[in-house]
Amino acid sequence: MASRIAKICKKRTKGMATRWEAVHAMLDVIDETTPAEELQSIPEDLLTGLQEYAAKAPKTDEEWQQMKFARLGAPNTRTPAPEEIEREQRERAKLRLSVERLRNVFGW
Repeated sequence: MASRIAKICKKRTKGMATRWEAVHAMLDVIDETTPAEELQSIPEDLLTGLQEYAAKAPKTDEEWQQMKFARLGAPNTRTPAPEEIEREQRERAKLRLSVERLRNVFGW
């Protein structure tokens, strides 16, 4: 069975995903358990995109806490519900795991 990373690469190769879509899809599936060998098999154009993302991503605990997510749709001026805050914290933690795994494997 193909890994999720391999499936994303295949979609990119077939023109079914842009570079941006593929990079962000990979950030959704990479975590601390992703084997280094699998990360090292990512095609160069996508690896470059991941490296560019990692270079701009927060580096300290404080920076990660201050990171905001952009959402599409109408502006929301109300106070977020507790479950929305928890969801954003989970998303931030997941993204941080992905970025830190990439930084650890590639020394970025």
